[in-house]
Amino acid sequence: MYSRMNNYIKCLRTMLLCFIVILFICVVVGVIKYSTAHSLKQEKDIKLSTIDNEKFTMEKYYTDSKPLLIIYFHPECYFCSMEMSEMLEIKRIENFNALFITNALESEVQDFLLQYPIDKLKNATIAIDIHGEFAERFKIKAPPTIIIYDKKGKLKKIFRGAVTIKKIVKYLY
Repeated sequence: MYSRMNNYIKCLRTMLLCFIVILFICVVVGVIKYSTAHSLKQEKDIKLSTIDNEKFTMEKYYTDSKPLLIIYFHPECYFCSMEMSEMLEIKRIENFNALFITNALESEVQDFLLQYPIDKLKNATIAIDIHGEFAERFKIKAPPTIIIYDKKGKLKKIFRGAVTIKKIVKYLY
């Protein structure tokens, strides 16, 4: 009876050890996949357009030695409006590039820009996620989503939902 119990315990230990090893491997592979899949150069195939309907790629940011702040927004989003108000007050915006991306219609974006002239910010670009590729790539369910790349083009931080500009700026400098 004891040998049967010992065999049962050994079997459980072996199964638990196998489970832990498999879990560890999955976590390591996930971390490696996440960290390598999100360098700025790998986002070159995302199709965006400017508010003037010109094709736009993120390629222009590859060689720039400034951090990149991407704000995925929608003109009807209350929290996005709050963030845009704060964004307009940032004094050192020349130290980073800002890319504002939306899936809204051009007319909605134009109306939004009348109230929040983020297109007038130095180093800022407004882009439209025509086919939803950007939102899909970054698994964006709802705006606002803030994505920050460091000056070497490596993903530094993703904020999902409302966040203060003070927290965002902390990751930019």
